[in-house]
Amino acid sequence: MKSLLFFSNPFGYGPTATMMAVLRHFENVKSVKIYVIARGLCKEILNNHKNIEIIDIDQRDVSEIKNLLKKHSEPYVISSLNRFAVLAANSLNIPSCFIDTLTYLWDKVPEDYLKADMYYASDFPTVPEKISGHENAIITPLIIDNYKYLTCPQNRPRNGVLLQLGGLKSPLSDEPPIDYLDLISIALNNIDKPVTVCGGTDGINYLKKTVISPNTEFASLSKDDFLCKLSCSELCISTPGLNTTIESIFFKTPINFIMPTNLSQWVNHNIFKQFSANGNDVTWESIINKELDIDGLPEYDAIIKINQMAKNIKASDQYINNFIKKFQKTVSEIPDITKQSTLLKTYGTNGSGFIFEDICKKWSINNATT
Repeated sequence: MKSLLFFSNPFGYGPTATMMAVLRHFENVKSVKIYVIARGLCKEILNNHKNIEIIDIDQRDVSEIKNLLKKHSEPYVISSLNRFAVLAANSLNIPSCFIDTLTYLWDKVPEDYLKADMYYASDFPTVPEKISGHENAIITPLIIDNYKYLTCPQNRPRNGVLLQLGGLKSPLSDEPPIDYLDLISIALNNIDKPVTVCGGTDGINYLKKTVISPNTEFASLSKDDFLCKLSCSELCISTPGLNTTIESIFFKTPINFIMPTNLSQWVNHNIFKQFSANGNDVTWESIINKELDIDGLPEYDAIIKINQMAKNIKASDQYINNFIKKFQKTVSEIPDITKQSTLLKTYGTNGSGFIFEDICKKWSINNATT
């Protein structure tokens, strides 16, 4: 029996959410045994799966991954933005694939990513040009976890505002962005509308200590529970992460955006605007009335600059008042979901199913579930 070992990367929740969308298709396949290698942030949103074994090792340690792979007689590696898993598999001549939802961000696709047998590039602006000349590169539709759409009753009543802050941590910054969270806390303490706040455990625990508004509740949810909450909310407010954005649009939940916490989110928001998929948003630029000037910076440097921006705003009464007013508007105004749906019409929604079918074909996996 083939062993499928799934890896993600703790850069927020995005890579793990992508991994779970693909994994879902394999869950009931009888011809494979599924393992998820996860620790820390990669483990927080995992669902409880009866057919899946979770292995708690450092998913960014090539030596540990190699030792794990050697224990399996027929291993196959499926990686969501985790180059360490591909490097380990490559060194042992073990089949692997790499799922990249950020191809559009790279000046050049990293060589380590292309060491996988299949490099799946999620479609977005400039992706066809970025993968040109790489024979193992395959463009996929956008990767959306549609499980709850297929299993939950449709036309349920919608109520409440969901504020999704994402994982709030990454390998570049293992601590949550405190100054950013202080701004969110100030905003939440100045609204009278009920809001449910979701995000990484460390960030949520910090907000619980600083938010005193009785209108705010907090939740650290599994992926299934989050999708269920998202699909019955009247409005989602989120940092401009790709997964939550396309899931909101897919579930027909209007979405407004708040300030990005990293460079990729900032780039995302600029792309969303090109497709009229933005909403009634709060941006760094709208708070300070000037450009953020992070275009072209390395991700680490952009995070430092964004964190400093939050600190500067927190120290200014004028900026704070400006932010509170804009946040109140964002919480109260529903954007045009018809315009937002243009993004999915352009780039598709069945990336997870596409990858599942392609893997089964190329790795000769019998995909029967009974």
